[in-house]
Amino acid sequence: MGTPMSKRRRFMAVLAVVVGMAVIGPAAGAVTIAYATSSSPQVAKGYGSTGKTFGNWSLTKGSSSAVSKITGAYYYLDNKDDHKVYVHLKSIAAIGNLGPHQKSSKSQLGKQNHIWTRYKSLPVHTYSVTMKPVKVRVDALVKTCLDIPSRPDVCSSGKAFYSYLNY
Repeated sequence: MGTPMSKRRRFMAVLAVVVGMAVIGPAAGAVTIAYATSSSPQVAKGYGSTGKTFGNWSLTKGSSSAVSKITGAYYYLDNKDDHKVYVHLKSIAAIGNLGPHQKSSKSQLGKQNHIWTRYKSLPVHTYSVTMKPVKVRVDALVKTCLDIPSRPDVCSSGKAFYSYLNY
């Protein structure tokens, strides 16, 4: 027989299960997945600077649209020369036998700081779904990048996701 769990440890175990279920089993027509966490952020390094981000990729079903977006993202930047950090989202939607429809955009540029700071503007890609019934597949790639003036941007390898929506 093992040792009894303290109330705090029991509460934390229950909380972990509930939070895990919210991410793993979302309501029909929506999915939210962490692309990185504060304890394991995406990292972009180059030219003496290090940028880190974490947050979620979300796919939601509207009455006549599919929306791929980044939510709840934060950044941290150790900056050596006027560099900035951003989140890059590339989404590709296949709507039935139409497509692929590709969109690519980035968040606002995060400036130097040494604390986790929430982004105020994040990428949102909306795809029109006019024919029904139809299955929509959306693939997404999320990367953390450093904006380097007068040089190519430096990015993390990124994390890829995909999900389906039925209309």
